Amino acid sequence: MSYYFGEFDDYALSRSQEAIWLSEKLEIETNAFCIPLLIEILGPIDIDKIKDAFKLIVRKHEALRTIIPIVNERAIQRVYQEANIEINEIILDDNDIDSLIAFTKLQSKKYLDP
Repeated sequence: MSYYFGEFDDYALSRSQEAIWLSEKLEIETNAFCIPLLIEILGPIDIDKIKDAFKLIVRKHEALRTIIPIVNERAIQRVYQEANIEINEIILDDNDIDSLIAFTKLQSKKYLDP
């Protein structure tokens, strides 16, 4: 999950971005443009290295620091200079997968509507 903070710049949406945003709004249960991701990792891992790698990726790519809020009754893109990344480690068995997928979809929708 990303939490945006600090300085930001606002820009108009491109026609493509407007089409994507409108499609997401009209299709209530869609995740067509925001795909949740679950990764199964077997064996020991260094969670701090994984967190650092994600932080570097988000710092480099402004699309990962961009939200689409409504400002003055128009959707715009707001690009934040910084974002704080939170990665949660969850240990599951096979019976928990469906619940986790539903939860992940719900979380992804939360970040589409800041």
